[in-house]
Amino acid sequence: MSTEQQAPKANNEENSSPPGMAKSILSFFLPATLRDPIIGDLEEEFAQRVCSNNSLMEVHRWYWWQVLQSSCLFIWQQRGNVMAYLISVVVFGLLFGLGVATTGYGLWFIVPPVLVATIPTSLILGIGATSVQAAKTAFKLSFSDSGEHSPQIVSIACRFLHVTGNQFLFVAGAVFFMGSIQWLFSFSQNPELINDPSHYAGYGFAILPLFYGMIFKCLFYSAEQKLLGKYVQE
Repeated sequence: MSTEQQAPKANNEENSSPPGMAKSILSFFLPATLRDPIIGDLEEEFAQRVCSNNSLMEVHRWYWWQVLQSSCLFIWQQRGNVMAYLISVVVFGLLFGLGVATTGYGLWFIVPPVLVATIPTSLILGIGATSVQAAKTAFKLSFSDSGEHSPQIVSIACRFLHVTGNQFLFVAGAVFFMGSIQWLFSFSQNPELINDPSHYAGYGFAILPLFYGMIFKCLFYSAEQKLLGKYVQE
């Protein structure tokens, strides 16, 4: 067989294989028990569509759509923690940017964006480190004074409260650090601000998150101790 004949054959074999990136994404999100059967069925149908002289672009588009649908079915079941962290990062970035944009108008004092940024980010990180069910259980037990619960259930709830309380401090510390950098950067850009007392009020943007973080840490710590005292020590 000539080289010219071998080249088209090699290209056909390559085109009959699904996109490697799409296959990797699907493998990442599928449960181990379903990974091989689903990927195998999609590869078989992909090859059939290619052999049926369908447009290669259409076949690839069809495969990517199947990957998207299958991944969405299991994304929270298999990778809920990863997605929670990614969402928390996006939420934190957007709300922190909002806080930076509104600091100059004094809105950080009227409706503190740092408070809005601290609460959802810390809660999502806490849920990502534990689970949605742990969060529901923790809030349910914290506001309930009746009923008996197994030590395992109480332990799960206490872990969420402990982890999330720490997240409030970590996020508050991160906002404090970035707010301080921004505040100091403004002086480097305009040294005359050092003689402007009103500019020092902007440092509240950096201090406020520490205040909020400590308050929520105390609240979550109190709830954790309440559950330990009620359901564990008795």
